[in-house]
Amino acid sequence: MVKYESVGHVALQEHWPDRHARWTATRARGRENDRPKKGKAEGTARTLQALMSLTLKCRVCKGLVSKSKAVQAANKRNDNTFKPGDGCGSSTCSSNFVNTKKQYLTNQANMRDAIAKGERILIKWPKRPNDKHFHTLQK
Repeated sequence: MVKYESVGHVALQEHWPDRHARWTATRARGRENDRPKKGKAEGTARTLQALMSLTLKCRVCKGLVSKSKAVQAANKRNDNTFKPGDGCGSSTCSSNFVNTKKQYLTNQANMRDAIAKGERILIKWPKRPNDKHFHTLQK
């Protein structure tokens, strides 16, 4: 039996004698270790962070509201519309106000500072909770 070897293969064997063993081990384990885990890629993390940073202004009390909380409140009713006060944590808008006034004001100050730093984005209210497009407001 004649074994075919190219010049390149011989050169590789001289430089990396364990090449075949590494190739076999990589083949055996599959490619799972070569890829990031589901939802852990850098682009996914950035997108999720941007999505969670969207902020609305409450239509009733003019407080700052996280878009994800407003969508959560609208989806809980299952009517595919926003109502005034959705997602707002103030005593005026929330039917089950649990935060103290100090906690609410601290949260509002933190959101305001994050908007000023560019960590949060102030947007217009979307027409429906499942709208994917949004328009930013001027600072």
